[in-house]
Amino acid sequence: IIPAPDTVIKESAFVLEKARANNEVFKYTLQLIFNKYNNSNIMGMDKAFVFLAENYYLNGLAPWADSAWLVKVENRVKEIKPNLVGNTAPEIKVVSDKNMYVSLHQLKAEYVVLFFYEPDCGHCRKTTPKMLELSQKYWEKGVEVIGFYTQGDQPEWEKFIKEQKLEHWINVWDPYNQSHFRDKYDIRATPSIYLVNKDKKIIGKRIDVETLEKILEDEYKNK
Repeated sequence: IIPAPDTVIKESAFVLEKARANNEVFKYTLQLIFNKYNNSNIMGMDKAFVFLAENYYLNGLAPWADSAWLVKVENRVKEIKPNLVGNTAPEIKVVSDKNMYVSLHQLKAEYVVLFFYEPDCGHCRKTTPKMLELSQKYWEKGVEVIGFYTQGDQPEWEKFIKEQKLEHWINVWDPYNQSHFRDKYDIRATPSIYLVNKDKKIIGKRIDVETLEKILEDEYKNK
């Protein structure tokens, strides 16, 4: 089948409904499909994970599942369901380095890249120059980058902006987590990159800079 979440959901449901005629076959098939898409490296496949979790494990159709494990599954669904590819990006209102409020939903741009980082993260330091290069390449095409500092040390943040020459980005932070960005965007590690279109729909998440550029190239090519 095509490795796309909607296709996976449709075909998985078809196979699982057939398998329900035999409890052991159903158990084996559900576990097999769930594990495959729970561990998938394909962007957007967490939508299939949510579908399988909600419609089978959390719907009482897997009585063999451990209750403590089901709680973990339920919590994970709550964490990723708001930021699935295709969803409207959760609104965040945060403060910029110019001490002005920034609203994602009010930002007018063809595309917005949300780049969550922290200066002490080695991978962030390697990724930031690549992101800067990409932003310079696509800025005139209407791509804005929100550089989101995830920590609370203002001098460190301002130093990083200056050192990395990020002044033309929209640099923001939320030292008191009033926007709840970690929950809304499932920020468990940095760097974390999201791509949002002008309608504020998520079209890319948890991607590297190379994949981000490929998505942007395809978007502009299709236009």
